[in-house]
Amino acid sequence: MATDAPPAPPRPRPLARPRGALAALAALAALAGCSDPVPPPAQGAVSFDFGGSSCPVATGPQELKLGTVSAQARTPLVDGETGNIECTIAPSGGGFRVNLQIGSGGDGFNLDGLVVPGQATEVLVSLRTDQTRATYQSAPAGGCPQNNCGQPCRVSFPASPDPAAPTFSVGAGRIWAAFECPVLLDPGSNDPQGAACSIPAATGQPGYLYFENCDEG
Repeated sequence: MATDAPPAPPRPRPLARPRGALAALAALAALAGCSDPVPPPAQGAVSFDFGGSSCPVATGPQELKLGTVSAQARTPLVDGETGNIECTIAPSGGGFRVNLQIGSGGDGFNLDGLVVPGQATEVLVSLRTDQTRATYQSAPAGGCPQNNCGQPCRVSFPASPDPAAPTFSVGAGRIWAAFECPVLLDPGSNDPQGAACSIPAATGQPGYLYFENCDEG
């Protein structure tokens, strides 16, 4: 007599994931696939004529260019690629707190001050070139009581010579402007007043500067 076959074992049920765990996994996947974009690097350019009758540049007035910028066009340096740039242009009251630093090789340029759109405003400028081998600087806005601190520089926003071209302006994170420095001195000199430099070196075109992708606060 044939015996009955043993009953088949029950099939295991699939384990159910808690709904909370599924939601957590979905959130992690979304984070992994979507991150904040990397901000573009800061860019900047400064061009100016530097010298004067008593300025100790080796071969007379020098045209200093870190990148290229004029009243019509600009080709800025890029931080970490073609130059070293740190800049902040942040809203402050009715103007913008501006701090610009740009360097390449032995040349460097710094500007600091409160800039008001559409107005000529005083700022502090310091610079160093291969020609001077010393740091020259202006007075801060409002001047200073010492006799060896030069005069403040002035940033301005003249009308563009080409109506179809972009005009000079300043905004959060960016600036395109003209500037002049009547007297820059070397504070470390024994006779700083006897070695004064200016931008421009003589009556003529002012200096120009252009920065973008700067910190905004």
